[in-house]
Amino acid sequence: MDDPNLPQPSREEATITHVRASLLRGLHKDMMRRGGTAWDDLVDGLSPMGRDTFRSMPGFFSWVESARVNELVTAHTALVGEAGAVARIRATTDEQLTVIHAWILKLLTPKTLIHQGPTLFKFNYRGGVVRLGEVEDGHATLTIWAEGMFPEWYTHSVPQWLGRALELTGGDACAVSHRPSQDGSRHDYELIWTA
Repeated sequence: MDDPNLPQPSREEATITHVRASLLRGLHKDMMRRGGTAWDDLVDGLSPMGRDTFRSMPGFFSWVESARVNELVTAHTALVGEAGAVARIRATTDEQLTVIHAWILKLLTPKTLIHQGPTLFKFNYRGGVVRLGEVEDGHATLTIWAEGMFPEWYTHSVPQWLGRALELTGGDACAVSHRPSQDGSRHDYELIWTA
């Protein structure tokens, strides 16, 4: 377990530059379910670089610049609202842990999921630092130092992803709370669940 009193990572270390495309699969599936030209219409509203990136959805394990991800997610959230954004995050977690990485789900409990949190984070993000605090049965704390993502990523995406992942690994009554950053890059999360 990392010591939460370790020095804060540098701004360079905390800056997320790229995101794994698999984290966008829930969004893409939502737009495809809408049918017709929904995906193309969403992409057409992006910047020229955004349109070039998402004209066809990047492969699961491709890296996408965080600026392009922010643009796409912000446009999708404007279309579907907060409830739709929560559904997107939960669908993305399901896709990651029951389809793309289904094998890992068989090995995880809520507690082992949290212990693997820094590794899972590094697999999905270039940049940012995750440090574990207290990890006990039914309770854990972790800190993410990150910059460069859309504001709701810290307050909605991370807590929703963690909460759904706890459920998928066998946790009940899962709750994840976010403590707002004091310095702009440090975000503390408390995770509670029952087995």
